[in-house]
Amino acid sequence: MLRFVSSLSRTARSQKSQHLRTLQAFRGFAAQPDPLGEAGPDWTNPAAVLYKANDLRFEPHELPAEIARGHVRVAVRAVGICASDVHYLKKGRIGGNIVKQPMVIGHESAGEVAAVGPEVEGLQVGDRVALEPGVPCWHNSYSRAGKYNLDPDIKFFATPPVHGSLARYVDHPWDFCFKLPDNVSYEEGAMVEPLSNGIQACRRGDVKPGKSVAILGAGPMGLNALACAMAHGAARVVITDVREDNLPTADRLGAWKVLHTPHTGDPLASAQLIKDLLPPYGPDVVIDCVGHQTTVQTALEAVARGGKIVQVGMGQDGCQFPILTVVQKELDYHGCYRYTNTYPLCIELISEGKVDVKTMISHRYGFSAEEVEAGFQCAATLYISPVHKVKVVPERGMKLWGFSGFLPNEVSASIPQIPAQKRNICFVAREECCSQPGGEGQYDAESTKRFVEQSIKGNKVVVFSWTVCPFARKAKQLLTDLGADFTAIELNQREDGKAIRAELAKMTNRTSVPNVFISGTSYGGCNDGPGIATLHSQGKLVGLLQQAGAL
Repeated sequence: MLRFVSSLSRTARSQKSQHLRTLQAFRGFAAQPDPLGEAGPDWTNPAAVLYKANDLRFEPHELPAEIARGHVRVAVRAVGICASDVHYLKKGRIGGNIVKQPMVIGHESAGEVAAVGPEVEGLQVGDRVALEPGVPCWHNSYSRAGKYNLDPDIKFFATPPVHGSLARYVDHPWDFCFKLPDNVSYEEGAMVEPLSNGIQACRRGDVKPGKSVAILGAGPMGLNALACAMAHGAARVVITDVREDNLPTADRLGAWKVLHTPHTGDPLASAQLIKDLLPPYGPDVVIDCVGHQTTVQTALEAVARGGKIVQVGMGQDGCQFPILTVVQKELDYHGCYRYTNTYPLCIELISEGKVDVKTMISHRYGFSAEEVEAGFQCAATLYISPVHKVKVVPERGMKLWGFSGFLPNEVSASIPQIPAQKRNICFVAREECCSQPGGEGQYDAESTKRFVEQSIKGNKVVVFSWTVCPFARKAKQLLTDLGADFTAIELNQREDGKAIRAELAKMTNRTSVPNVFISGTSYGGCNDGPGIATLHSQGKLVGLLQQAGAL
C-alpha cells in the first residue's frame, strides 16, 4: 500500500496518518523551506519516506541536532525522481540494495544553503547549490584514482540505508555542493544529476567532434545523452525509440535524426534502419540507454567496425551476448555507472545555453500531501506515456490569471480544465466590470493589489494580451507599480493560435521559464465585448499553454 502521513505543520507528529489510494510510481518532486522567523529557523522537515515496496509515507524526518563537520544544511528547492527511485518504490530493492528500514528517497536535487557547519570552505548561507548525491569514503584505491563512482563504500542519496533528498532540508558535505550561476534555476540545478550520466556516457564512448552517435532509447537517460553528445561536438546524432511519442522531445533538443524503430522483436531490422541513416558502416558510437536483449543486439549490429558501445541502461539483469560479433568487429564495449567529476562541466553547459535541460521537464508539482499524490499519479503513467522529468517547485508553480469581470469563487467551472498541480487560478476583476449586470460591488482594488503582490513574489511573470487590450494595460500598470519582474507579449487580434503557440514555445525554451502567466483578455476571437473573458476562451488559452509545455 502506498500512503502518506501528513501534515506539514509543527504538530504533524501528533496527527494521525492520512491514507491515500494506492499508486504505482513517481517521477519528480521538490521542496522549499519555511521562512526564518524572529525565533530562528524552523527545522521542521517533512519528507517522502519509503518503508518498503509501495509503502511511501509523507511524514516528518528528524534532522541531526547539530550540523556535522564539513557539512551544510540545504533547503531543498527542486528534486527530480529517476527510474531508480521508481524501481525502489515498486520493488523495494535494486539488486542487492534492499530497503530494510525507512529511507527518504530522491537524489536529483538543488537548493539554498540554510545553515553552515564547522570547517566549511567557500559556502555561506544563501548560496544556491546543486547537490552531487554520491559521497565516497576517500580511503580506497578507486576514490584515490578519481573513480569514486566505483567506490564500494560510497554513500549515495536514496541507496539503502542512506537517506535521500526528497525532503525540506538535507545535510550534505560542502565539497559536494556546487554553486549555481544566477542564470541557472533550481530546476536546472536538479537536472545536473541526470545530465551527469549523459556526460559520463559520452566520456566512456570518447564522443568528440566529427563522430557519429546513435542513442537507443529516448527516455530521460537517452535525452541527456543526446544533449551531451551534441555538446561534445558529435557531427551526427541519431536517437531511436520503439515508441513514437517519445521522439518529439528529442527533436526539440536538436537531434540530427529521430528514428521510430517498431521492430521490437527484430534487432537486425532496427540496426539496419540506423545504418541506413549513417552510411556506409554505421555509427562510430552507440549508447544503449535501454539495456534490453533487443537493444544490446541492435547496438552490436549497428555500430561500425572498431566502434564503441556504451551500456547505460539496465532494463534486464542479463541477456545473451553475441561474442563472435564483438570479436570480429573488434568492438570496445563499455559499462557506464553513474559519473565522476561532472558537476562543474554540467553547470557550465547549462549556464552557457549549450544544453537545454528545461525541455526535458514535463510536469511540476508542489510540496504537500495532495501535490505529492498528484505527482505519483502522473508518475504512474511512466510506462505507458512519454513522461520525462517531473519537477515540483512549491509555491512557485505556474499561475494562470485572467482579467475579467469574475472573481475566483465564480470560476469553479473552469477548474477541471486545469491539471491538478496547476489549480492556483485567480481571475482578477477590473473596475469597469462593476457596471455590468451582476458585477456591482465585486471589485476591491486594495485587496486585488495585495493578492497580486503576494502571488508574484519571486516569480517570473508574463502578461499575454491582444494589442489593444485595456485589461492588460491595467495589469501592466499594477505590476509596474509593484516593481514586478515581468514581460509583456502583445499579439494582433487577427493572429491565430499558431502565433500564440510559437510565442509560448519560445518562452518555455528559455533558461528562465516564467512562473506566472497573466491573460489580458479572452483568446479565440471572442467578441462578447470588453470585460467578458469567458471560461471557454480561458480554457483555450490553457490548452495552448499545455501544448507549449508551459503547464
